[in-house]
Amino acid sequence: MVRERKGDGAALKPERVQKRLTVGEARERLGRLPAWELAPDGRSISRTVRFPSLALTVAFLNLLAALAELSPGAVPELELEGGALTLHFGSTRKGLFAHELELAEALEGGVSLAGLGGARR
Repeated sequence: MVRERKGDGAALKPERVQKRLTVGEARERLGRLPAWELAPDGRSISRTVRFPSLALTVAFLNLLAALAELSPGAVPELELEGGALTLHFGSTRKGLFAHELELAEALEGGVSLAGLGGARR
């Protein structure tokens, strides 16, 4: 969904309306993302991907950065330990938003292309 907002006297710019997901909506949407885990409070999701090389990790992070540019506000928290990268979307304070799940879905495509698919929590 897109709404228009006025800038500082400039032309109207589209702004994505951010829809907070209910726990039920998050569970339903995660049915398509079996490698992602919903937090017990239903307000965040996470996924760990194990990369065989630093080069592949950096390539994935570049994909993440490019996709996040298309979805402002959907930048996950990242934890990198050894060859494992853990991504977290949502928060206990704000909850989980539809655009964050959309980015998680897009990232799954990158994981599959890299041959790292499958449920890796």
